[in-house]
Amino acid sequence: MAQAPLDPPVADVAPQVETLTPYDQEHLITYARLLDAEAESADWTEVVRLVLHIDPTAEPARARRAWDSHLARARWMTEHGYRHLLRGDVPN
Repeated sequence: MAQAPLDPPVADVAPQVETLTPYDQEHLITYARLLDAEAESADWTEVVRLVLHIDPTAEPARARRAWDSHLARARWMTEHGYRHLLRGDVPN
């Protein structure tokens, strides 16, 4: 598996499928950063600005949608997605 980029561009909505996607593989570090921020009770607007590079003041609906979907996907990775990584079910 190739190393995940440190700060890849993000989509407005994270994947919502039950399999690991190339997008997930590319955003492993993004997901980790979101989970760390949540664990520290960081303000989601700060996190979306710094990690997802969306201005929550200028685009509040887009920022919230991206935050919610990427955080949900990060949680999915901790509950299910990691199994795909361990089995080597990594998409090309």
